[in-house]
Amino acid sequence: MKLRRLLCQILALALCAVLLLPMAAFADGEDQGEVEEDQTGFAVIDSDDLNKLIEDYLTARNLRKDRVSIGYCYLDTGDTWYYNGDVWRYSAAMYRLPLTMIFAEKEYEGELTQDSDLKGQTLAQAEENILVYDSKDATNKLMEILGGEREARTLYRAFSEMPEDSYDPDFLDYSYFSARFTTDVIKTLYFENERFPGIIDLLKRSDNDKYFHRTLGGEYEVAQKAGVFTDRRGVQYNNDTAIIYTEHPFALTIMTQDLGTDDSLIADLAVLFKDYTLTLDEPYAAWEKARSTEPAAEPAETGETPAEPAEETVVAETPAPEKTEEEQPAPEAPAESSEENAAEKTGGKFSFLGSPYLRLGVILVALALLFILLLGQLVHLILQGKREKDED
Repeated sequence: MKLRRLLCQILALALCAVLLLPMAAFADGEDQGEVEEDQTGFAVIDSDDLNKLIEDYLTARNLRKDRVSIGYCYLDTGDTWYYNGDVWRYSAAMYRLPLTMIFAEKEYEGELTQDSDLKGQTLAQAEENILVYDSKDATNKLMEILGGEREARTLYRAFSEMPEDSYDPDFLDYSYFSARFTTDVIKTLYFENERFPGIIDLLKRSDNDKYFHRTLGGEYEVAQKAGVFTDRRGVQYNNDTAIIYTEHPFALTIMTQDLGTDDSLIADLAVLFKDYTLTLDEPYAAWEKARSTEPAAEPAETGETPAEPAEETVVAETPAPEKTEEEQPAPEAPAESSEENAAEKTGGKFSFLGSPYLRLGVILVALALLFILLLGQLVHLILQGKREKDED
């Protein structure tokens, strides 16, 4: 009987461990992310290398990791990696990119021309004034045409594949973007640039001598839209998103919050990602070889040739720890866009035992064994009581 009771206790402890371990995986907040392989069983980006590259840099500069969000895409393959990718931060002037993309698409669809009048300015003037010269007046006029800021932001979502229920409420209310959303926008612009005539050319003239362009503009073309904003508490937001035309171009989004007025961090990180991109020539050659050995896709019944997918792989994000209440940005009176407290999100997936189905199976088996032992114990007690009654 002692042995049976001991076994029950051991199994109960084991069951508790099985149930608690997945929760512990969430508690540490350090999911480093994994590259999802495409149909070739191959990915060009190494998420471990990128995580180490960024965290070593932030540690060396004694900067808080939760204050930096990054999205990086190797555009020749579509491989994408995020660092704090689902943390929502004030977009500053970056929102002007999807705003002008809305009107450029109207030109592509034949609704507008470059000479169309938009509240006293032509489309050509509006696009240049907004993207190159950051004109508030031109920006506000386009917003009014769309029905206001909230209506405009609703339309921005067409440039991202994010599901609607994944958007923070502050996206619509206060122009908060995430690195994932912003990187989706710049990737859409790159992969479907014919939908947005002239926008990339204007971005190549935008924000020269700032951010990515400061450190990379002498070597490569940089099509960027930067943004900087300081709220009334002095909390500063420094952001940039761009296509950088190395031999194999890459898209990069960096958003920082409350790291002071020094924007050299963003310029330095652009160099790190440029250097990393240049190391991917060999993995890319292997990727091309793997794709060349794939069986050809069957033609569609309509006779049309299937389009080449723009994106092959996605890298899971590295989440940031939640911010405390005092770290939230203070409310700001409406200017170009309103600003208020935003609850920062944590993302990522726990990896205990590989998949939720396997975890569920282990838990069910443990429960079944515990039930069998408890049932055996109950039967034993009943029989023992019967024997004692018979002896009496």
